Order: sequence, then structure tokens, then C-alpha cells
Amino acid sequence: AKMGIQAKVLSLFFIDKVANYRYYDSNGERQNGKLALWFEEAYEQVSQRPQFQDLPKRPVELVHNGYFAEVKKKGKVVDFKETSGKTEADGEVY
Repeated sequence: AKMGIQAKVLSLFFIDKVANYRYYDSNGERQNGKLALWFEEAYEQVSQRPQFQDLPKRPVELVHNGYFAEVKKKGKVVDFKETSGKTEADGEVY
């Protein structure tokens, strides 16, 4: 039997505000911000191009995600930490 090789691409992007990628609404439900929505739109458009038709199809929600330091209160996520890279507290996030 042949063994297939899979590769995962990891890309690092710095964004201006976490909320532009992800935020929690007033019910505590995670929501996509404008950057995540733009990524999903672009992914859907590009994945339809003829040169990509022979590639395995993966749902867009499985091909992007982000890691952000979170501020928790009593076990519930209430906010994300925003950092500038210029304060001592920023070291905790990085």
C-alpha cells in the first residue's frame, strides 16, 4: 500500500486588532470579524479556479484559524488581550 504525504502550511500574520479577526458577541458566541470573513470569501473564489479542481476539497472553516491570548473570568472567555509589543505585559502574550 502506498503511503501519502500531507503537508500543512503555517502562516503568521500580524493584525491591527483581534476583533477584526474574531470576537465574542453578547451571548458569548464566537464570531468572525471582517478579516476572517474576507479570507473565507477569497478562499471560496480561488478554490473554484480550474487549476485547483484536482486538489482535495476542504471546508473553509477547517483551513484557517487563529491563536490569540485570552482574558478569562471565572472560566468564561470575556475578551482578548490586545498588545503593542512595547509593554512588559506583552511578553506574557508572546
